[in-house]
Amino acid sequence: MWSLLRDARIRTVWIGETVNELGTALSFWAWAWILYDRYPEAPWVAGAAIALRSAFGFAGDLIFGPYLDLWDRRRVLVVSNGLLAGLTATVPFLVGPGWGVWAVLGVLGLQAMVGSLEGPAMSALLAGMAPAGQYQRVYALFSLTHTLGNLLAPVLAGVLIAALGPVRVLWLDAATFAVAAGAYALVRLPASPRGRGSAGWWRQFREGLGFVLGRPHLWLMFLVVSLTNTLVEVYNAVLLPRIAGRLLEGLRVPAWLSAEPGALVSGLLDTLTVGAELAAAVWLGSRLLPPRRAWNGFALGCGAVLLGIGAVSAAPGLGLAALAAMFQGLGFAHMGVLGNSLAAALTPDPLRGRVASVRLLLGRGVRSLGSLLAGWAVGAAGVTSMAVLACGAGLGFVAWAWARVVRELIPDSKR
Repeated sequence: MWSLLRDARIRTVWIGETVNELGTALSFWAWAWILYDRYPEAPWVAGAAIALRSAFGFAGDLIFGPYLDLWDRRRVLVVSNGLLAGLTATVPFLVGPGWGVWAVLGVLGLQAMVGSLEGPAMSALLAGMAPAGQYQRVYALFSLTHTLGNLLAPVLAGVLIAALGPVRVLWLDAATFAVAAGAYALVRLPASPRGRGSAGWWRQFREGLGFVLGRPHLWLMFLVVSLTNTLVEVYNAVLLPRIAGRLLEGLRVPAWLSAEPGALVSGLLDTLTVGAELAAAVWLGSRLLPPRRAWNGFALGCGAVLLGIGAVSAAPGLGLAALAAMFQGLGFAHMGVLGNSLAAALTPDPLRGRVASVRLLLGRGVRSLGSLLAGWAVGAAGVTSMAVLACGAGLGFVAWAWARVVRELIPDSKR
């Protein structure tokens, strides 16, 4: 896995993506605490913010997704990160007297629309840069960009938010996006195929969607990821700030961190999750699994994430919550590395951008509905009850999808 960094292109993209992920993680934490500060008694606002971001991202996927196999992938990454830097830098001016919540949420929505370009472009780019048959290794290597960035971000964001408040943290977030855009601008990357550029939006969209719908193993995998990620996002943005306060009971916090002491607990738990994810990703990067074993590992990973969320939500103290957070990390690595590897292996290069966009399109649609329901359910049933019931239902669906794919959809010759 590490030998892939000898390629200057892969190395430069890897560094840029690590900085990018750090900025994304800082942005997420800052946004979560901004909404919690302003609306501590209204969890539906955080749920509505997640739904709004999903809706704008959905629109971006729908509008731009069909063209992602036609545009130059390097330029997409440069432009999207530059725009994210500019949008993030405007938020500190909007959070204050005279500006309503909808102005802030509008910027959040625009960030999601711009961000809809970045994920599919990067996913397609990595599959094209991977040496033959080494999708698992290249995705394991680039999963470290997420884990390394997020390993630093929770503690860094926790300390910075506790000391300075969440609004000022967004300045650092904007700088990381600018650095990532510069890194992508410095490297010459493989151009995306342009031979069918005259086919039009509808044909491009139809080809990508039709490819996914015609392969149940793909859309089932994408649906499992979407449901799991919906619960993860609700857990981080809605549940964790409220769980953190309960886990702090009986602990003394220094006065200089008293602005948002719950952010320290959130940061600690997420750091433990990312540390476990890092170790598991390195282990996966040293192996190449056949399709059936990869699917088994993917399904187990999704189950581990869901179990971890339920366990943290119900944990009576910080110690048990920390163990559950590490268990989540093991699941994240298997879900991300093996899911991306399977999708890349099952998708031809001329369709990878559009298929990745369809995956995001499905995910955002599920998250929009799920986030609104979760925000309402937290107020109606409470944090623990909502988390346990939702994770139990998610585990049941993962088990059904796993059984169907293993028994019916993976050919014997590929097991």
